[in-house]
Amino acid sequence: MRFADRSSPAVKILAVSMAFTAIIVTVPGNSEAGTFPKLIYGYVWDGAGTPLEGADVTVNIRRPDTSIRATLTSATQLNGDYMVTFAPADWEIGDTIEAISTYQGHQESNSTGPITMEEPQWVNISYAFEIPEFGSAAGFLFTGALLGAVAVVMIVYFRKR
Repeated sequence: MRFADRSSPAVKILAVSMAFTAIIVTVPGNSEAGTFPKLIYGYVWDGAGTPLEGADVTVNIRRPDTSIRATLTSATQLNGDYMVTFAPADWEIGDTIEAISTYQGHQESNSTGPITMEEPQWVNISYAFEIPEFGSAAGFLFTGALLGAVAVVMIVYFRKR
């Protein structure tokens, strides 16, 4: 058997194998696995823009068919920020990121479009309403006025007796 003979079965098999290998290597698939860890971070705010400390955040990596590929959880810090890091095997180009925040029994979420890069990505979450906190100046004034009104009503009520 000579390899110079282009009609030989060995040369044909070799040529077909090389062509098939070239097609597999050059044709892109539907997705591309990440080669670096995927850092996702963001902030959680109420409707007034106040950062929410202690909110539980669940971050899902969703495949294009919307099934969950990976999940990590975190809690927000004093300034309302959170951060999670997914391993390279946990995400692919084309997946989406979904962040869900739970705070005092309320839940809000936000998601991204398809992942197109390996750089860190932001996913911020805002609640549609203001969550009252008595630590703010407005909460303090409201509570003080309410307590003062109750005290005046009680004094008037007991003086009439």
